[in-house]
Amino acid sequence: MYRATLVLMEEVLGKKYPYTLTSMSNVGGALSDQGKYVEAEAMYRATLALGEEVLGKKHPSTLLSLYCLTYLLYQQR
Repeated sequence: MYRATLVLMEEVLGKKYPYTLTSMSNVGGALSDQGKYVEAEAMYRATLALGEEVLGKKHPSTLLSLYCLTYLLYQQR
């Protein structure tokens, strides 16, 4: 469901729209919950990179993306 939403967000709003970034993060969270850590990490890294580009490094959503990536990496230690 999250992946389908992401595809639609990208089509309708574009890859750099804030809601699309939220959908990317949701996919990352679902992948993490399923134990698909490599895929989750890639999604979180992509979300973080786009967030920094679109919103800036200090935007709350970008900081949340950084937190999600950090927490995922912490869980895998």
